[in-house]
Amino acid sequence: MAVSEVEYVSVEDIPLEVVEYEKAIFAAADDLANKPASLRKKIICDRLDKRLKEMTLLAQPYIRYPAITVDELIRLNMATLGEAIQVRRFARFSLG
Repeated sequence: MAVSEVEYVSVEDIPLEVVEYEKAIFAAADDLANKPASLRKKIICDRLDKRLKEMTLLAQPYIRYPAITVDELIRLNMATLGEAIQVRRFARFSLG
């Protein structure tokens, strides 16, 4: 199921300001205060990577078959059809 915060097509499309903002939020987390610097850096990177994927369409699970992502579905269809498929933009509609 797609997350309601999907705003970008891929991680590469996320502006640097947004990435830095999210990174600052994770760096300020209280649960990292007593961790060694090297471990803290790895935890921040892992959390940031997960958050950025939540914000992108291509990293979302495909709604009909959640075991694969939208990106994997596109790649499978590219192989089947023999055509290059690229998502450049999308529209999100909200009901209610």
